[in-house]
Amino acid sequence: LLLAGPQRARELQRLSELAARNLPSGASLERAPAPLRASASWLDVQIPNGAPGLHLCFVLDELPDDNAVALDYLATWISSEMPGSLLANLRAESFCNGLKWREPYRYANQAVVVLTLPLTERGRAQLQEIISRVLGWLTFFARAGIQRQSREEYRYIQLRSLQGFTPLEQLRYWAEPAAWSAASDSDSLQQAFDALMRRVSSCEPIVLFTGSDERPTLASKGFPVRARREAPRRIEPCSLDWRLPEPNTWLKPPAPQMRGSAADESSLRWKTGDCNGQAALYLR
Repeated sequence: LLLAGPQRARELQRLSELAARNLPSGASLERAPAPLRASASWLDVQIPNGAPGLHLCFVLDELPDDNAVALDYLATWISSEMPGSLLANLRAESFCNGLKWREPYRYANQAVVVLTLPLTERGRAQLQEIISRVLGWLTFFARAGIQRQSREEYRYIQLRSLQGFTPLEQLRYWAEPAAWSAASDSDSLQQAFDALMRRVSSCEPIVLFTGSDERPTLASKGFPVRARREAPRRIEPCSLDWRLPEPNTWLKPPAPQMRGSAADESSLRWKTGDCNGQAALYLR
């Protein structure tokens, strides 16, 4: 139960106890989730007025216990738009306009991860090349491991993100037992990351194409689906000269820790130093 409001902590505690009186007690029951079952498949789906897109779905089972932070670490870097990133590489070839990470399901030691790439006209004709580059970047990132520079950059990104959270978002974040914190153990993160990347590397993604082009109607017990099944293709990872995304200079020096009251934070922040003739103004 998460409570956020203008009341003092003692009043919030009293309100939570009032709610607890109406909830019956019961025994704790631990249930192991059923194994995730998925086979490699390719599907071309019609979406009315939908822009062309490529979706790569990774069904991950038997993940390490510390998978929440490891997944977030991977999501942070694969979604980066900095020079040297996967997205920068794909944009340079005019393959796609963006890259979005989604986790429609995560529970215990399981997760389903979807990478969504809005395609350009050129990208629609280079689907296998795009998939090969995504798989190639994942292979590179697994071999690179968690380096000191990328770990510190991830820390800066997390601290900056926490500053923008609403009070309720902050409560939800800190109530998560596996949430990242500045005191998180780097060795545990490295072990969880290695185990996660082994699962990702051994997982053949489900490939989904979307667009507004006409497709046949598939037999379905529910609502009609206009789609075309395609034979899965074996695609090898692309071995380009990959590198880690460049650090974001705006995040250094490290973002200050959040204080107890919003009144303690200045409404105007000013960053000084050598910024290569660039500047940014943040208003809160």
